Amino acid sequence: MATTDYYALLGVRPDADDDELKRAYRRLARELHPDTNPDPAAEERFKEVTLAYETLRDPERRRRYDVFGADAVRGTAANAGSVLTDSLKAASSLRNSVGKPAIAHPTFFARMLSSRRLTSEGGKSPK
Repeated sequence: MATTDYYALLGVRPDADDDELKRAYRRLARELHPDTNPDPAAEERFKEVTLAYETLRDPERRRRYDVFGADAVRGTAANAGSVLTDSLKAASSLRNSVGKPAIAHPTFFARMLSSRRLTSEGGKSPK
């Protein structure tokens, strides 16, 4: 994919609403659709524009795209594997640097839950 800025690909601002996205996509789809444009490059661009529109029109996918970029919404198995591998490496690195597991101790969660229970029942939270 040549352009990973989906907003630029559709020609809209990052704060564009659903109607603006739809208008931009329809305009580009009419221009680039393989039935109306025989150019092979137009077909590839049509696929890019369609992916951009499908991503930005879905609120959850749009949020992921805005936070993590195009790789987060492509949904490829290779990308998912690399994200998991990077996370595991980071956790392992943290464990090695501090000598302890990179997760919170179970008593932390028990204390947190008991303090919530006390405050929700009108009691004082423990210090």
